[in-house]
Amino acid sequence: MSESTDVNSAMIEKVNIESLKRRIADISTLPLDRHSQEFEDIHGDLQRALTQIDGL
Repeated sequence: MSESTDVNSAMIEKVNIESLKRRIADISTLPLDRHSQEFEDIHGDLQRALTQIDGL
């Protein structure tokens, strides 16, 4: 395994899709002022998940 592969592997955190689904469902229970940040956080996690799938 090359050094760049090790770095890429370390940067990609496993994303739990079931956890993301629960977080999306629970957004309505959060205070309104936290909705935007939670959507942003979930979006970032979904992007990481897609990166894992694509192997980028």
